[in-house]
Amino acid sequence: MEKQTAAMDEIHASTINANCALTTTKHTKTVIMDFIKKVIILFLHLQKQVTDKKHEQKRADASARFFNDGFLFTLSFLF
Repeated sequence: MEKQTAAMDEIHASTINANCALTTTKHTKTVIMDFIKKVIILFLHLQKQVTDKKHEQKRADASARFFNDGFLFTLSFLF
């Protein structure tokens, strides 16, 4: 009877350890997935900032060309 109780206790302890390991594995997987999501979100945010800066630079260049061409056009009438 004592051996049977000890065996049952050992099985119970093994089950608890297996459940803890499974829970830890699931938690680790969740943490890793959350980290990957945050990295992807950060990458997309940085990519958007770069794209916005490129568009802003293109607008500034176009505006500068417009005023430069307008200034040169005006000068051509004066001289």
